[in-house]
Amino acid sequence: MRGLFIGRFQPFHNGHLAVLKEMVKENDSIIIAVGSAQFSNTEKNPLTAGERLVIITHILRNLKVREFYIVPIEDVGNDNLWAFKLQQLLPQFDSVYTNNPLTKKILVRNGFKVKTPGLVKRSELSGTKIRERIKGGKSWRHQVPQIVINDLIDFGLVERITSVSNEFK
Repeated sequence: MRGLFIGRFQPFHNGHLAVLKEMVKENDSIIIAVGSAQFSNTEKNPLTAGERLVIITHILRNLKVREFYIVPIEDVGNDNLWAFKLQQLLPQFDSVYTNNPLTKKILVRNGFKVKTPGLVKRSELSGTKIRERIKGGKSWRHQVPQIVINDLIDFGLVERITSVSNEFK
């Protein structure tokens, strides 16, 4: 079985890790589609696609996943075209894991088998909330896997979020 996990991973957090651990139990192979790959250095998308690929590779290796693919996917502005693009750009997969209602709707409508894993501490664990905590100078490190923290610091995430947030004041 091969499972697909779609997300922006801005940043990769403990909720993402919980989904990935569930996927590892259910699949022999994992595909990670890094969405909105064309965006970076913005308040909503501070990390580049390349930075997200590095982080996710570290996570997958740490989980000892032997077969995985990480593919950047750009937004196309058309739901059906986006679903078609997934089929064209990714290796064949059996099911898609997502908690995003719009993503689920689009994929189900286009005939994909979608699994909705349980949300882990959703009130805390969302990329938006973590970015807001960073922007506000609040603690955030407990919300991301330990292995990710060094990458985020090396990539200058805190400074980047602070910088792009100040640009819009």
